[in-house]
Amino acid sequence: MTGTTSVLGTTNINISGANNTNIAPEQMPETIAIGNISTGDLSLNDAQWNITGLGAANLNSLSINGGYAATGATISNNGNIQTKGALTLTVQLIPIP
Repeated sequence: MTGTTSVLGTTNINISGANNTNIAPEQMPETIAIGNISTGDLSLNDAQWNITGLGAANLNSLSINGGYAATGATISNNGNIQTKGALTLTVQLIPIP
């Protein structure tokens, strides 16, 4: 398909799961918009990670601005935090009753 395509209602793509599903795999300057910004949610799920419609994420690691090897920070699932710059933490102490 080329051009503009509209599909209304529930749409299933690659429901057998036997093959990869690629959306714009070429290096092209276009923007890919998925979801409904006014009333819907978008969740992304994989066998190793997920992001919910509310924005909560379960990831094995998170690289910010290129990660520790570049100029940013890396947070790993083992609790390690590495950063090239200053690390500022805000801690809220909760009294134990």
